[in-house]
Amino acid sequence: MCLPNHKKIQIVLFLAYGRCYHRIIIEVSDAVIALTTGRTFFLFVDLMIRMGIFILLNLKAMKKLIIILLFLPVFAHSQQASVSDRWKLLYKSESGDSKTYIDTQTIEHLDFFEGHPDVYSAWVKTLSDFSNGIFHKEDVVHMLVKMKDKQVGVKSLVSKKDGTTLANKTFLVAEWNDIVPETNGEILLNYCKSLEK
Repeated sequence: MCLPNHKKIQIVLFLAYGRCYHRIIIEVSDAVIALTTGRTFFLFVDLMIRMGIFILLNLKAMKKLIIILLFLPVFAHSQQASVSDRWKLLYKSESGDSKTYIDTQTIEHLDFFEGHPDVYSAWVKTLSDFSNGIFHKEDVVHMLVKMKDKQVGVKSLVSKKDGTTLANKTFLVAEWNDIVPETNGEILLNYCKSLEK
């Protein structure tokens, strides 16, 4: 089960302070959530004032509270950061209505794949159909690159539009095609070459 960030924050604070500080745990996490999610500034200030009163009544908690408050904004955004770091931009169209990314966490070099030597395996995501500030179409493809033959193959793909799955296919044998100059295939080939340097 994946907990939302605000629940993770409350759990961390609970572990840090124990059951006797349950009220301040909720207030601290609410304050940080208000700040990091863009909720009203006045709500954040109100919660910080209440925390200040608690600190004056219990000075021993001050050191822990400062440490936790410094840590929580990073904790709250760590999951978003890891996701954005995972997908590296490979290509962006001149009009900006299409972007192609590669999954840096799953790309791997294979000595052999289905009898073919020197193959790179990578997941590639293309966002397209841009309108009203968002991309409506997403294609995630398991791509293969034969370095010596300069060919690309497709092993599987998932295509979605506005969250609805349009296609979900896995091929028994990868379908190979020659890499055409000045295409995403050539960009992917060059990226794989850069990993070998």
